[in-house]
Amino acid sequence: MAQTVTYVKISDLQKAYQRSTTKLYRTYTRRVDEYNWMDEFPDEDIQPSGRENLIPLDVARGYGAHQMDDAGWESRTETPALQEGAFVFNHTNARFSISLRAQAFDKAARGNFIIRQIKYQSIKCIEGAMRKYAYMFYGFSTGVLAQCNGAQGAATSHTITLKNGFGLTIVSNLNYMANMFTVGEGVALIRAGALVTNAIGTVTSVNLTTGQIGVTWGGSVTIVDSDNIVYANGVTGQTISETDFNKWNYGLLDNLITDSLEGLATSAVPTWGTPLYDTNGGSLGFVKIKKMRQALQNFGDTELRRIIYSNGVENDFQARERGALMWTDSGRMNVDANVSAKGVEFDTSRFTPPTFAFGLGKDAIHRKVVSEKPSEDDVIEFGKLFKAEDRSALKGGVDMISANIIPSRSRSVAYGGLNEQ
Repeated sequence: MAQTVTYVKISDLQKAYQRSTTKLYRTYTRRVDEYNWMDEFPDEDIQPSGRENLIPLDVARGYGAHQMDDAGWESRTETPALQEGAFVFNHTNARFSISLRAQAFDKAARGNFIIRQIKYQSIKCIEGAMRKYAYMFYGFSTGVLAQCNGAQGAATSHTITLKNGFGLTIVSNLNYMANMFTVGEGVALIRAGALVTNAIGTVTSVNLTTGQIGVTWGGSVTIVDSDNIVYANGVTGQTISETDFNKWNYGLLDNLITDSLEGLATSAVPTWGTPLYDTNGGSLGFVKIKKMRQALQNFGDTELRRIIYSNGVENDFQARERGALMWTDSGRMNVDANVSAKGVEFDTSRFTPPTFAFGLGKDAIHRKVVSEKPSEDDVIEFGKLFKAEDRSALKGGVDMISANIIPSRSRSVAYGGLNEQ
């Protein structure tokens, strides 16, 4: 009888092997430029109050000069009154929980982690806060992200097509609006300043091509065209208090568009407003930047210090300016496409609203942070967490209490609807 030869394969003895794992790779960009740009704005010189924070404003031009006759009557005695605005501090909170068992493993078996669990959870917690800051940098204190495109009947879940980023028709890029949302994010619908019945839910899908998000609600919801969408990540998720509505810091668009800001209305005090907000389109170029400079000099008593534009506007701007170059030495030609202007810093970000270019002068925005502002790579160590009641777990996160303060709206200008490439 012939002997049977058995060929042993790795799969037959796979339990003799240890599992091998590469290092952790991230598949997306975590960097949020706006989170760091805020650190470059001047820190407001104020001792914060938990009751009321005011900003005195000199917004009225002097008047009353008189041409008098010889020995005639002198001018009237006139001095325009000062105005004052008020600002509030807003609280950005992001949390996570981690089990006591995970804490024990972190102490006893840290070498077995691909990445420390506490580090990974810290990074994700801080990242959520940073993304919020990016959209607050541009948006409105209302916290509106986008609006619903079309009405939908009563249902416990909907696929919502987005429109009007930040509530503005000019922000129409579907990919940009859909990127505001992440699967698992809490959202709510606001209509006429009130929470739509049962309309706090969770994002279940995001389609960047069609500009749609899927949302599952806590009950039956009826959508009306142009309902406003805001974040809603409060732990109970039952009332408008668990949403972001009316809890954002002032953003660039707020500064440029909103009539009443810091309690003072442009309609009542014309000098309390931007000297240039142009949405007629075209391409950003020498003349438009010159107009930015002139507007800031003539009305804001400041110089253009920074331009923040969308990626597409940057591409079109640099392509047009580069097309005007004459290369006499092909060996020195480069493809960096860098464009500069004396004294002006040019910045761009994936969070900048498409077709926009913002121009900022000195002291356009001040900030005040009254709590610790973590860096993007900070680890919220176990010593900063607290015990969850009746659970074998710890909880913690980040709390950033801050305000954006506008000392002069005439030191910010913008173009919208610009050409992009």
